Amino acid sequence: HLIFSLGAHEVELLAELRGWCSRLGLTNSAISVAHPYATAVNVYVYSPPLALLFRDIFCVGTSALAKRVPDVVFNVSARQQRLYIDAFWAGGGCRGERVQRNKYSTSSEALKTGLEYLFTLNNIAYSVSSVAPHDAVICGRPTKVSRAWALYVYDQQKSPALRAKRGDLATV
Repeated sequence: HLIFSLGAHEVELLAELRGWCSRLGLTNSAISVAHPYATAVNVYVYSPPLALLFRDIFCVGTSALAKRVPDVVFNVSARQQRLYIDAFWAGGGCRGERVQRNKYSTSSEALKTGLEYLFTLNNIAYSVSSVAPHDAVICGRPTKVSRAWALYVYDQQKSPALRAKRGDLATV
């Protein structure tokens, strides 16, 4: 099965995920939603063919620390790479409030490196900072945050999803 971990506030993304599953012919019995923490929602999709596709064909990683950009993304056209960036950003990036930039955080060094390479290939201006492990309070709940990297993207002209908090891939 596949597990998609979302922030508890990502209601729109949860609805989109359910829609994608429906379009793939998966019934509600193949999807379950759990709330393991006050700050998270896990969506379980029970589909052996999809699990095989993500795990063994795309090799996207099986945990937060193992996430990565699929190799196939580096071997497609620049337009298709930008579509991947748009879809990726729509599912996890956020727009800066005070500064005109977008931010994505990850605890996977492989994902960080893959995104850096993809941004470079597509002439997208970015910077990276490392965030040390620390204690934090998220939605009123104390938690430990592991080492992470924050990627900041400044070149919103290259990508519709980078221009807005949520991408509209239908306009690409």
